[in-house]
Amino acid sequence: GAPVGVVCVETDLTEIRSLDTRLRRAERLAESLAGADALPVLRVEKSARVRSANAAAATALGRSTSALRRESLLALLGDEPDAWRSAIESAAAGKSALRTTAVKHRDGSVVTLHVLLLPGVLEDEAYLVLMDQS
Repeated sequence: GAPVGVVCVETDLTEIRSLDTRLRRAERLAESLAGADALPVLRVEKSARVRSANAAAATALGRSTSALRRESLLALLGDEPDAWRSAIESAAAGKSALRTTAVKHRDGSVVTLHVLLLPGVLEDEAYLVLMDQS
């Protein structure tokens, strides 16, 4: 017979497109950071636990990559844990930041580093790129 009614289904794709864009951007960042062995890079959880580190980060901090994975970033960076926690949470939420800190190397020397915090691929993580003070 004749149609009794019409059903219309509407789906807002704005959020899906936004997530897709963010994921693509994060994937490009992850690929470029993974290939940048000269740059010391740490991938940290929102809780500040180090998920992974490249060889350059291990060298810069005087630790092995496996030792770094067992550490809290707050223990590595030492100063202002609340400020670091806040900066990591902001980066995990999508906001980049630049901080400067003094880091104690395992050999006892102290090095001043600029730390670029970038959003991670996953929502609960951030990337930290360590750059020397020069």
